[in-house]
Amino acid sequence: MDAARQRRLQAETLKYAARGDYNAMAFWADRFLEYGFTYRAVGDRGKSEAANAKDYTSALALVADFITDQLDLATHARIVDLGVGTGAHLRMLHALGYHNLVGVDITPTFRCELTAALGNGFSFRQADIGTDVCMPAHTDVILLTDVLQHLVHPAKFRFCLERNVHEALYGGGVVIFTERFENVAYSYYEVMREIDVYHSLLAPTDILMQATPYRDKFITAWRL
Repeated sequence: MDAARQRRLQAETLKYAARGDYNAMAFWADRFLEYGFTYRAVGDRGKSEAANAKDYTSALALVADFITDQLDLATHARIVDLGVGTGAHLRMLHALGYHNLVGVDITPTFRCELTAALGNGFSFRQADIGTDVCMPAHTDVILLTDVLQHLVHPAKFRFCLERNVHEALYGGGVVIFTERFENVAYSYYEVMREIDVYHSLLAPTDILMQATPYRDKFITAWRL
């Protein structure tokens, strides 16, 4: 990490971190306002917008191929993106004809942009996925891409997987999520966890996609 990024991280730690957690609402509201409706808002701030766009292009194609080809998901299926951010995955799915889309985020910064891009088949919910039960009924697929590592407090991480994923999908639903599958705390707002932690909390009945490289992480899909 270069000196400038180190100084920024130190300043942010003082501003947002608190007792083994961080003020996620303030952090993401500030970050979204700084970068706007761009890939850098949710991607790698150390890279250019063009570099982030390139990373996301291949990542989005991977998810699109899985959902349309391997999962063969009907276009009326309900897909919920937890930690929707700028909605890159939902916008991709909308372009493919999916029209029952829900985005959940801790800040409403991009609500208007997402609603304009996704039309009448989209609904937005503001919620903290680590403390609020926020899932609509009859969910078929949950997306959790570049999100779970930001649930740094163990209780919030557990709450999200148990209440907003396992309870919502138990009986056949599918969760698509990203992780590095290592026990490492990278910063005050980013903690990675081993795959055994996910198995214990989600108890998948089938692994539909083995861990596959996705940007700087791996992506996998489990049926619960």
